[in-house]
Amino acid sequence: MDSAKQETRKKVEEEAMLEMAPEEKAKLAKELARHRHLMSQQELKQSRANKIKSKTFRKIAKKEKERIRAIERADDPAKAEEYRAKMEQQKLVVCISHRTR
Repeated sequence: MDSAKQETRKKVEEEAMLEMAPEEKAKLAKELARHRHLMSQQELKQSRANKIKSKTFRKIAKKEKERIRAIERADDPAKAEEYRAKMEQQKLVVCISHRTR
């Protein structure tokens, strides 16, 4: 979350706390701190998962490019084009299956 959103959220929280009793303020402050902590932990966990996913994706994509280059070096462009079409079809199937989950 960017700092502008955090600042506006803090301002709103502070304005709401001005109108409350001291016991309620303490209780609410504790609850808000807990929520902020949980949200930040969830964001960190998600960003780590995204990094891992992207590393795997890059690794697979690199291997695919190497296979295509190897086929092209074999002086058979028709075979390379056929392989590319097959890979595109597989990507579409994977994308469609992810959308339906």
